[in-house]
Amino acid sequence: MPTSSNRIQPHGKKFVTTDDGDYLAVSEILTGKIILPNGQPVQVKRAFMDCPTNATTALLAAVSDQVFRVLSLIMIHGGTAGTVTLKSASTAISPIFSNAANGGAVLPFNQHGWFQTNAINEALNVTVSSSSDCGVIIQYIEIPTDQTDLL
Repeated sequence: MPTSSNRIQPHGKKFVTTDDGDYLAVSEILTGKIILPNGQPVQVKRAFMDCPTNATTALLAAVSDQVFRVLSLIMIHGGTAGTVTLKSASTAISPIFSNAANGGAVLPFNQHGWFQTNAINEALNVTVSSSSDCGVIIQYIEIPTDQTDLL
């Protein structure tokens, strides 16, 4: 059986080592966790909302000493075309998603995140501009204040 010079060996629960002695961080996606740069695991969470028409609504209420990072997103618009923007409090943190009637958008899982709230203690809001509702599902993590400078 051929041998590889790049074999990976377990080294605890958070790291693996290669034959060259390099340490590599391991994401705990299969256990529902993401590892921050300092090695701290954070739980991947989920949220869903039927967003009302022509309104800005909190998808995630502000959490003390936390920043929200969106890892994946699915949205489906109702019977008329419209736009959706995700916001950190009142500031846009996503592009404007222009959805056709009964259409939507998908941002697949990205462990580094698609966007995050701008500051601690800010809600993740969704603004819908249309005459029909829009359903939004996200996966996200909450990043503690003392870890935001590592990201």
